[in-house]
Amino acid sequence: MSGVYDYDNSSCDIDAVVLSHAHMDHFQCISLLKRDIEIYASEQTIQIIQAVMDTRREGIENSLSGLKFKTFYNGRPFKVGDIEIIPFEVDHSIPSAHSFILHTSKGPVAYSGDFRLHGRGVRLTRNFIAHAHKEKPLVLLCEGTNISEGDRNTERDVLKEASEIVGGSSNLVFAYFSAVDIDRLRSFYRVAEDTNRRLAISCKQAYVLGKLKNQKGIGSFLTKDILCVFKRKKRHYEKWERAVHSNFECVEAVDMKNEQNRWIKISTMYDLDEMLEIRPNPGSVFLFSASEPFNEEMEEDFSRLRNWLGHFGVPLYNVHSSGHMMPIDIRSAVSQMNPRKLIPIHTQSQGFYKTFLHDVVSEIVEPQLGHTYSLD
Repeated sequence: MSGVYDYDNSSCDIDAVVLSHAHMDHFQCISLLKRDIEIYASEQTIQIIQAVMDTRREGIENSLSGLKFKTFYNGRPFKVGDIEIIPFEVDHSIPSAHSFILHTSKGPVAYSGDFRLHGRGVRLTRNFIAHAHKEKPLVLLCEGTNISEGDRNTERDVLKEASEIVGGSSNLVFAYFSAVDIDRLRSFYRVAEDTNRRLAISCKQAYVLGKLKNQKGIGSFLTKDILCVFKRKKRHYEKWERAVHSNFECVEAVDMKNEQNRWIKISTMYDLDEMLEIRPNPGSVFLFSASEPFNEEMEEDFSRLRNWLGHFGVPLYNVHSSGHMMPIDIRSAVSQMNPRKLIPIHTQSQGFYKTFLHDVVSEIVEPQLGHTYSLD
């Protein structure tokens, strides 16, 4: 058996792939697609994908070579074959996430992608829901990541809680959140402003910002002296890292060690050993601002984090707001869109989904692997 995938001779009847946003669980397999399959995505999504793939660790397959990206724009219809697709930007924990309404020969279909009603872009999500309501979809494919568990934390709550915690800390503040969560970066940027600290982001976050610098609201991060890049001590720097070091002001561990009460350091799960060089003083804290671990690898990373923090006596605070719709909001959104049929997606709780919404939608279909479903 050959170890090289034969893109040209594999059988495939897919006309196109439409990407809702640039989180790994939505795009990480596109490098395996045949090169004649068109991939539709927003401009920002393509930029983020390129940035994420450029910065992946050595040895991980990251080839986008030969892929046929085509750009769509918010609210502007485009066609794949006979199907007209209208993208609607929605609120999520990454820029330029989209939901879609598809006009098929049988009637309209709505696809939620990943969305929420408690972030900074609530009006965007409400706009999609309103348009879906007008279309009277035959089928709604709706995400349900949080269908069985909810919380009331919003991005405003993250800002408020983080500001209070950082304001009460007498020394170094560490924080962890996704490198592509620009809303969360914006919150911690504001925290740094409010607490008279500087924000040291990771090299990867800076690289993503560089890709998006011409987008609305991003350039403001780069015009003040609050934000800089934490430069890790390494024997060899990748080309993209050298570019970041040239384009951003950098701070190193020795600088941070000597003025710990001036900094908020955005850490990753892969640079915790730098605590040895920084040696956080008593009164330092760690703000964990991401989803709880949900697989074995993430649990191992989180356990390693707790061990490092325990060694240095640094307490961990959970300060987070989910990127996904909450249970009551899902009921409300589905009720407003009023589809004839609902297919739960992006959830491990299909049975719960069906019970929780059985009085809202007349037919809820639990999708099964390998099955084909009709719009009739």
